[in-house]
Amino acid sequence: MSLKAKLVSTVAAFLMVLALMVVGVFAATSGSIQMGGSLTFNATDVVGRVDLATVGNSGGEITKTTEDFDATDDSVDFSWTTGEGEAIDLVFSEGTDITVNITVTNNASDRPMYVTFGSVEPSITDPVNVDVKAITYGGTPGTPVTLDNAVEVEYGTPVVFSFTFSVQNDNLGASGSWSLNMSLSNENPNA
Repeated sequence: MSLKAKLVSTVAAFLMVLALMVVGVFAATSGSIQMGGSLTFNATDVVGRVDLATVGNSGGEITKTTEDFDATDDSVDFSWTTGEGEAIDLVFSEGTDITVNITVTNNASDRPMYVTFGSVEPSITDPVNVDVKAITYGGTPGTPVTLDNAVEVEYGTPVVFSFTFSVQNDNLGASGSWSLNMSLSNENPNA
């Protein structure tokens, strides 16, 4: 084989390997999870605000907030949904989890606020290829939430509660719907 033929075949092989690598990288960079969810809470004689935000959502971070509520509000609900209306998807980059942060702020200077949860992690209805880690608070790695311990939120010192979604296999689709219930009160229900 001549030197010219060897050079042409080597260049062609190199270009083919390069093309396969580019196609492979674009095919495996992210997967979409169609996952709606809701956070419901009861507020009893408290003044404050609740904010929800995601970290790690490559489809665009999600933020939701209540307006400031006062002691006359019985319950406040907000949710994120997929499909009709407000379409919000969690989009995982390969190997990256998505964390949901719930910030509870006490705006009453004359009394503390106590936060309790109905479960130690959000429940997922019909989960496919998705896991959730238990709720923590107080930073990283955080203190796990327990059902028999109310977390105190002092005036001027918001507390951030976090939980993390992860996919079990990056090569498969994932779906589900999560829900979480918490209570806010001016009295410690576990005292």
